[in-house]
Amino acid sequence: MKKFAVVTAFGMLFVLGVTYSRAQQATPAAPQSAAAPIPPAAPQYPAGWVGKEFNEAMPNIEGAEALINWTCQPRNLDGIEIFPMQKGHNEPINLHVYCHQDHDASAQYKLNAVPVVGRRLGGALNPLLEKPNSRIVGFFFGKDGQDDLLLAIEKVK
Repeated sequence: MKKFAVVTAFGMLFVLGVTYSRAQQATPAAPQSAAAPIPPAAPQYPAGWVGKEFNEAMPNIEGAEALINWTCQPRNLDGIEIFPMQKGHNEPINLHVYCHQDHDASAQYKLNAVPVVGRRLGGALNPLLEKPNSRIVGFFFGKDGQDDLLLAIEKVK
């Protein structure tokens, strides 16, 4: 009698499981929207600021200078933020440039790529530290066998 009760209990559980499973399959799925996926929103900068990312094999000095000197024309170095992102030697660089749009036509900036010869940073760094209107904004790891670059922005007028 015990075996009969156990077999019957397992049989009932099996029937209930099958019934539950069929009930779940019979439930219609929620209708899916046919709308296209929403693209990510453009970055929002504080009022008066613009930014651009340059993804290149080498730092895009000309593009960054054009954004700063023609689009923004910031009054001083505080209106410029630059940072590079690079994984290492032989890798492309993502140069992020942000500037405040002051439209001060009297200000002019130069972005310099100073070679770090033989991996000796002092030779490239020391002259830049002596310039009061200059800021070091990043570093570029050159290709194997080539010099690295120290990136600096200088207010020339």
